[in-house]
Amino acid sequence: MRTNRGSKKLTVSWVGVLFILLGIFLLLNKLSLIHFRWSYVLWGVVGLYGLGIAIVAFTQQRAGSVFWGSLFFFISVGMIVHKIWYLESEPWNYLAVVSMASGFAFLMMYVIDIKRYKRLIAALVFGAYGIVYYLWQFDVLQWYDISVIAQTYWPVLLIVWGLSILLPQKKKFSR
Repeated sequence: MRTNRGSKKLTVSWVGVLFILLGIFLLLNKLSLIHFRWSYVLWGVVGLYGLGIAIVAFTQQRAGSVFWGSLFFFISVGMIVHKIWYLESEPWNYLAVVSMASGFAFLMMYVIDIKRYKRLIAALVFGAYGIVYYLWQFDVLQWYDISVIAQTYWPVLLIVWGLSILLPQKKKFSR
């Protein structure tokens, strides 16, 4: 840490802090005090990066950055959960993770501006796919039940989509 000559503000080199933390983790791993895999570290860094972006974006009310930060964070959480529970590494499992993460990211965008209800609709659609997939994966729902529900109620998606197009959305005016 160092101080600038003209001011009393304390600055921190984040690269130095990163090296210190990385060195501590590597030393603890070499001493067999902790065991970690690099994939956990990678997804942890991606998650912390996304969380940082999302927090800053929330304070500045920037919906686009909230989406991407939340997406990075929730995808990394999903990937770590997959690795901890040793779930199958199949493409459709990752599609469900990305779908649920997208649903949560759209939900975070909706929280910033609740007048934009189309974001809530996107959150429900993406989140519903991921939730239904995992309910089927863990044998809570049977595939037959899912297919009957989808074949019967798919027109509801068209109705909601049509309503979202017809209902007016408030526009923001900048001064």
